[in-house]
Amino acid sequence: TFAGNGAALAYDLASATPDVPVRRFDNVSGFRVAISGSRAVVAGLTGKTHVFDLTTHSDQPEFVLNKAGLDFSIAGNVVVIGDPYDDTVDTDAGAIYIYDLAGATPLLPIRTYRGNGRSDRFGYSVSVSTKYVIAGRPFGSNSGFPGTAYVIDLTHHPASTPVSLDVADAAFTDSIGWSVAVSGNRVVL
Repeated sequence: TFAGNGAALAYDLASATPDVPVRRFDNVSGFRVAISGSRAVVAGLTGKTHVFDLTTHSDQPEFVLNKAGLDFSIAGNVVVIGDPYDDTVDTDAGAIYIYDLAGATPLLPIRTYRGNGRSDRFGYSVSVSTKYVIAGRPFGSNSGFPGTAYVIDLTHHPASTPVSLDVADAAFTDSIGWSVAVSGNRVVL
């Protein structure tokens, strides 16, 4: 991030000058960034998430999603935004929003999932592959709760219910779900 309104930079490591940015996105926070193929997702300054097309020379986002979260991820045309401080169900219960950028309404979530209780912080971390969304929930309303993560199968229609990836021998200090990652059929918590 730079002085002023904030920025994010994109590099092409296969170029003749891989250490020189090929794109600069201004008026964004750059607090969180993600990339998949030719799309970059960058946290905005005003509670929005910006999606940029790296194949164009436009400094304007291709999409501006009206949600901002602590974490987000992109795979192909799917963007997932995790907002662990969403208060719709209860204080800091959390939520995740799934967008299909190739769909008929790319600016509206195709699915929304919410945490169950106070301070669950569902969506604290998120990751998406072409088939699965993983959403972390490192906190919980239960005393001594070590955290968990949930799997959502994007291929199920209608939408699938999230499946918990509990760890039987986890201790409170393990903070399962603090960070999550998915690639293909493999998940790391």
